[in-house]
Amino acid sequence: MDLQRFFAIIDTCGPSIDLFFHLAVYTFLIFSRSSKTTLRYSRNFHKPSSWPLAVHVLAGLFEIVRYHTKAVQGPVLADSLDILACLLQSGTNVYLAKFLLRGDKLLTRPAYQAGGLLRPFVSFLAYAYRSPSLHRSSVKIVDGFVYTRLVIWVSHRLGLHHSFSGPGVYSYGVFLGALLGISYSGLCHGVPIYLSAMAAILVVSRKVTLFFESQSDASTTTRGARLWGGFFLLCGFVDLDTLRNLSYPPELSREVRDFYVSPNMGSQTPGQERPDIPPKTDLPGHILMRLDAKQDPRVEAD
Repeated sequence: MDLQRFFAIIDTCGPSIDLFFHLAVYTFLIFSRSSKTTLRYSRNFHKPSSWPLAVHVLAGLFEIVRYHTKAVQGPVLADSLDILACLLQSGTNVYLAKFLLRGDKLLTRPAYQAGGLLRPFVSFLAYAYRSPSLHRSSVKIVDGFVYTRLVIWVSHRLGLHHSFSGPGVYSYGVFLGALLGISYSGLCHGVPIYLSAMAAILVVSRKVTLFFESQSDASTTTRGARLWGGFFLLCGFVDLDTLRNLSYPPELSREVRDFYVSPNMGSQTPGQERPDIPPKTDLPGHILMRLDAKQDPRVEAD
């Protein structure tokens, strides 16, 4: 009887415990890590402004705190403010992934882009059908941020960055964090849908890349094809090298030194190789990252 009473108390206080846990975890991550890394991120990656990352973090934090605060009183329904916060968080997610150099280019960017495109649909469905469970799933997916940092932290503590290199650790951290976030959100068939979206983004990105690489004469292409190509280019569904040649943004036009950026992914002028690192090398990735760190003492691991 005492045991049953204990579990009944835990079940009753569950939302309050959940709120306290999220407040503690996100406060620690935001103020001990993100406040420091946001400035370094903008400096190292030559971002014209840090506001997209700030909006991304604040919108996600607003969703988390608002949901768990209201959940203490009972089931929560999505409203227009939740939709707006979701669109801001997801939209900046897609924007930040467009010029992302960290991690593996075939895994990291699609992992971010798939989540940024799918979560608004879940939020809209939760709002349209007045579903507390779908709204809970939409908000819980944001916890993938926490799982990503946890996977990266554990990987460093176990020394896996020596085997997989910094970019490898970051790629697997983002991918596994997203899968954990979707799994614990309780979204029905969420993981297969997410993996299918990632595969679709990879296919589209490949086709868009081939489309722009084959366009020697714009007059030979239809207006519709150019419009679709421009739309996918705007969303970032294209290879980074092609994006660099077409738009040449500040994020991709300067030298970047970061623990999670592969040496052959460093920004360079189109058609020009980096002088300090050969284009082809037999050295393992983690040794190259250590060489970069020795050449630039400002390199830090997040």
